[in-house]
Amino acid sequence: MKPARLLSLLFLLASVHFVHAQNFELMTGTKRMFFDVKYIKIFDGHKNLSLLSRTRANVEYDGNADLFTGTYLNYSVKAGFGGTVVGRISSTGSGFDIGVHYFKVSPKFFAYILPTVQITDELFFTYLAFLRYSPMLKKDWKINSSLELFSAFNNGGHLKSLQRIRLGVGKKGYSFGLALDFVEKGGRLEDVDTNPGVFVQKQF
Repeated sequence: MKPARLLSLLFLLASVHFVHAQNFELMTGTKRMFFDVKYIKIFDGHKNLSLLSRTRANVEYDGNADLFTGTYLNYSVKAGFGGTVVGRISSTGSGFDIGVHYFKVSPKFFAYILPTVQITDELFFTYLAFLRYSPMLKKDWKINSSLELFSAFNNGGHLKSLQRIRLGVGKKGYSFGLALDFVEKGGRLEDVDTNPGVFVQKQF
């Protein structure tokens, strides 16, 4: 195993011992299944130091799978802005990134926005955003709406863009609803892949 991949794996495994919150999602679409696990740990009462870990997989119905796992160590000031170090492993490679983030958490709203640059001689730039809005409905029911955005670029230009949209309802940590994923490769409209479906989530 290459040193960068080994360090990324150790960084990821160390984070699992410091779990503050968890989110599990299973999405079944017309073309593939999507599985996602997120861990969040806030290390102090001022919410300056935090860690986000996510592991996800796209599984085609013919058996092929695309895997990703990443750990994001964040230091934020009171306004929610700060610096991030990322360790990641995926089906296509591994490495470390650095970036700046905006991170806010409340009972109704979650926002995590992060542009990063890979720590190598080759340019690799990514933009990641998680947005979730969960207002209460009647009694214990609430709306579960979320949007995930991701884009990647290298020396050759645009590599990939991703949008994941979720809209549903939930109660006592469980949610279900409609899901829609868009994947665009190379900036060409004919390469846009759409995967509509349904999702279930469990939050702790």
